[in-house]
Amino acid sequence: FFSANIGYQAIDRWGHWASGSSKFTVQQVVDAPPGFYYSLKVTSLANTTHGVSDGYTISQRVEAQNLYQASLGTANAKNLVVSFYVKSTATGTFSFYAMGYGLAESFVQNFTINSANTWEYKTINIPAPTSGTYSNTPSNYGLELGFTLGAGSNWQTSTLGSWQNSAFQISSTTATNVLGAASRTLQLTGVQLEVGTKATPFEHRKFSDELFKCQRYYCKINGGGNTAAFGMGMARGTDHTRTFIKFPTTMRAKPTAVETSGTAADYRILHRTSIDNSNNVPSFTNTASTEGATITFEISSGTMTQGDCVLCASTNADAFLAFSSEI
Repeated sequence: FFSANIGYQAIDRWGHWASGSSKFTVQQVVDAPPGFYYSLKVTSLANTTHGVSDGYTISQRVEAQNLYQASLGTANAKNLVVSFYVKSTATGTFSFYAMGYGLAESFVQNFTINSANTWEYKTINIPAPTSGTYSNTPSNYGLELGFTLGAGSNWQTSTLGSWQNSAFQISSTTATNVLGAASRTLQLTGVQLEVGTKATPFEHRKFSDELFKCQRYYCKINGGGNTAAFGMGMARGTDHTRTFIKFPTTMRAKPTAVETSGTAADYRILHRTSIDNSNNVPSFTNTASTEGATITFEISSGTMTQGDCVLCASTNADAFLAFSSEI
């Protein structure tokens, strides 16, 4: 399903599915309805015609433990309601979708944008799914929610407003192809999922609380430049170290990857009376837990002594280490 481009490469834990690259961009912009400041903006890069198995979405997965109260997939399941603000250069019918764990069950509903370049408030009611596959493992995802940017006929459905046991139904047959015109835009903000049938005003939480929640899924340690430190470590030999990075909060799961920026010259090791530039971009040793990870820094000179205490740092303000435990 859309294997060419999948990931959380947008903002605020919104990710995407994409059958091909370079079809659209996503950015955070200072443009929002009253009560908000930022929005997520999708911009189409070309007039894209979709093949039958092509699909493009902006989506997010919600942890199962955050949905326990809804009892999804049981006789006691509760209704859900999604509310959001939307703005587009195009008017017409657009599609919202939800899918259960394993993407085996699908729900699709349309919403209408009435006026171009105008913020509009929308709500979508999701009936209680009393059957289907929904994970009870706390840190798995319990539900995927998304907005469709365009989809081929294999992923379209004419069954709207109810759950169906059909995987990857993400769009109605009448939905606007957001990517069907170059420079067409779609903006979203204030998306909120609740148990019940009536949407309530958006819950504004403190920035510090939101940051803490996001760091559960993605943790970025900025170098800061000018030998600002990532952490202390120990020389494991004459040319490499092990440095432990403590995460600011407990992550959802053991991170599976490390992300870096720049080149080897953006990282350095300070030991005894020497400062040596790194021989390569730091690597992830896979020695990690939900609390922290061990990173390898290397130098080419072999001037360290095993057991030396070292300080691993940056030389560039744009250098960083990042860890992902997204769903």
